[in-house]
Amino acid sequence: MKFLFVVFVFFFSCKGDDTSQREILSFLLGLPSSSYNLAITNVVPKFGSPKQSTTLFGEFPATKVTISGRNFSLVPSENIVRFNGVQSVVDFSSTTEIRTTVPTNASTGVLSVSKIDGNCSSLDKKSGYNCSGTEFYLNCYSSYNSIYGEQNLLTVNKKETFVYDGYSTKAFRVDLTNRTHTINIICKNLTSVKTFSNTCVPTDVIQDGSTFLSNPTVNVSGGYTLEFFVSTLKSDCTILVL
Repeated sequence: MKFLFVVFVFFFSCKGDDTSQREILSFLLGLPSSSYNLAITNVVPKFGSPKQSTTLFGEFPATKVTISGRNFSLVPSENIVRFNGVQSVVDFSSTTEIRTTVPTNASTGVLSVSKIDGNCSSLDKKSGYNCSGTEFYLNCYSSYNSIYGEQNLLTVNKKETFVYDGYSTKAFRVDLTNRTHTINIICKNLTSVKTFSNTCVPTDVIQDGSTFLSNPTVNVSGGYTLEFFVSTLKSDCTILVL
């Protein structure tokens, strides 16, 4: 009890900054110092896609991600990297850098790194003992290297018109709330539509047994950023997400 009382008095009488006080208290109590705790300082890129297979273009590899920080393990298998809970394979590690790729079934959420004994115990899953996390965003279109031009950002309940010069494909994205939404597409010609799930699984929209659609209405589950392609001949197309 006398020892704890001395620690208590010393801690609250110290004039140093909060970080220094925590380090001293950790030392006196035999707790691990935060200076030795694992931490992420940067992620490049901060968005990406898992591996995708396409009929037209073959296979797109998963996005390579470099994680910078401190106190990572030199042994790759001792660094546990998760993309919103889905573990990835660590290809390389040093004490300050980890290289990995976006795993299949990953989704937008917290990218975390922990050691075998680590645990991100905070409510936001971004901090804890030997564990650190940061936001990572899934972008399915990033694998396509903008082959269809810049991705068009839509807004729910806002109608927008797009001009197609000859047969072509345009890429879209829209942030959906956690409910069922409807995509209304009106074009002068038949269209084809491909949607992506929250884990970048593509699905060709089929109506009446055909992928060639006349003014399709597509129902989708929300709660994530939906990405989709619309292909058609020369035409003006109006898109409204409800």
